[in-house]
Amino acid sequence: MLLDRGFDRLSLTRRLQEWGMGFLIRLRRKREVETETGERFLLGERYPEVPRPERQRVRLFGRGGGEVEVGLFLAQGKREPWYLAFWAPGDGESGYRLRVWIEEAFRDLKGRGFGLDRRGLRREALGDGFGFCS
Repeated sequence: MLLDRGFDRLSLTRRLQEWGMGFLIRLRRKREVETETGERFLLGERYPEVPRPERQRVRLFGRGGGEVEVGLFLAQGKREPWYLAFWAPGDGESGYRLRVWIEEAFRDLKGRGFGLDRRGLRREALGDGFGFCS
């Protein structure tokens, strides 16, 4: 499941993991994370820019004190960094390879081509087992 920043909620992330649904969620700059070494920070403060793509395992933290472990992929976009949380049953590696495709898909679906941003749609099914939410 591909999800834009509006769906960056710990409760949803946890629920998708419980259901065994893989996801790639674009995180907000104010998302609090903790690395495997115990360093805790807000994404936008630590990474205002991403000079080179990075991948690491982190825990995401929410308002209620909950946490979820995910893969974090960082890459610099044209206007701002991309903070992507990735999780798939048994695989934390393949999400980064999808970043360019995902960036283009969001651009095409929201702004060009389909123009979903102008139609007021919030969810669009794109085929069996695949969803897009913005």
